[in-house]
Amino acid sequence: MSIRSRIGGIIRQNGKNKDTETSRRFWLAVLIIAPAFILIVVMLGIQSATVGSIIQRTADTTNASALNELFDRTERSNQTLFNILLPVFSAWVGVVIAFYFGSEQTKRVQDTLEKVLTTEEKLSGTKVQDLLNKYPSTKNIHKVTLEDTIKDVINKFGDFSDVLVVKDDKPLGVLYQKDLYGKTELKDKDIKTLYEKKLKDVITQIEEEYITKQKWDIDKIMNNFAEVKSKDSLLTARKLMYERSKQIGDVRCVVVDESGKVVGIFGFDSIAAFME
Repeated sequence: MSIRSRIGGIIRQNGKNKDTETSRRFWLAVLIIAPAFILIVVMLGIQSATVGSIIQRTADTTNASALNELFDRTERSNQTLFNILLPVFSAWVGVVIAFYFGSEQTKRVQDTLEKVLTTEEKLSGTKVQDLLNKYPSTKNIHKVTLEDTIKDVINKFGDFSDVLVVKDDKPLGVLYQKDLYGKTELKDKDIKTLYEKKLKDVITQIEEEYITKQKWDIDKIMNNFAEVKSKDSLLTARKLMYERSKQIGDVRCVVVDESGKVVGIFGFDSIAAFME
């Protein structure tokens, strides 16, 4: 049997199972609500007999006070019946609604929770090294130093939107093209005239960095990235990335070895692709 045939059979079987489940819930709902209607019919029958008896007695008397009493009894009887039937019917309908629709809603909630828990469990059980092994490109790190010239930095960018600034191969921060080109003199001057300038002389012009919204300080680490080791879980990596920013999807996670040197870098997109 071909794979397509098997998949088709599974889909048809799932459809039949859903139809069976829907039919089962429908008939159970009918069984639940049917006694309510039976009770209502019986009580209406009793009420009809009572009212008929009162009318018959009314026809046989000419006493005004007796007539008023019979009318009062009829009214009280009708009111009593209404007071009994309304909560009974409401309660039964409530049970049906809770059973018929509540079960479906509960199932959806459970499915959602199971999906979330499964994702969390998978992330917690997966090492960062597993992601690096699956995507070798995460080990191809575009690194620059503060001593590099602007020409070298531009070449390092290539098709990437950011580069990693390092010192002694240890991360100082992530530099984004939008910051370099939009918040420094590169925005207003001919880039070629600034080719020989060193990055350390330009990067300090960035007053509000993309992720942290802080000023670059070449003597301090710019905490616009998450730092993990290869033995850490992807759940830990994602948590640290979220701590940098929950709104910006360009947050990077830098992987370092025991000595603190960079061995890999990845983003939220890599984690999402790994989970598919």
